[in-house]
Amino acid sequence: MNIHAHSSKVIVACAFGLLIAFFLPWFQIFGVGVSGYNLGQLGSEGNYAWIVPIAAAVTILLSLTGVNNRIAGAITSLIPLVAILYVLVRLGTGVGVEAIQGFLQVTWQVLAIGGWLTILLSIIMLFTAFTPAVAN
Repeated sequence: MNIHAHSSKVIVACAFGLLIAFFLPWFQIFGVGVSGYNLGQLGSEGNYAWIVPIAAAVTILLSLTGVNNRIAGAITSLIPLVAILYVLVRLGTGVGVEAIQGFLQVTWQVLAIGGWLTILLSIIMLFTAFTPAVAN
């Protein structure tokens, strides 16, 4: 197996994982788990959550057609990372060191299994997309 086929499989596996994680709780708010799917049902800014599974599906479809999926994988991985970071920064507002402490406290308190899984899969996909191919 060449390195391109291996990296393509990793990106596809992570994209499938993002689809699954979309339906798991991303955030715990007042003890209630809120998934990406639930966020999408809230309307307005919550509708942006649907970009995650759409991008993951596009990455999978491109992979099935034999197209190099590294660029799609990189874009797909950045979308949830930026979105989660945006939400956490908005929840943990402050200035200087207080902002960092608030951000870390909010992160540990509100992120649920779907959020952590989304972050992990996105980071793996991002590193895979940007890891240079090594010829045998």
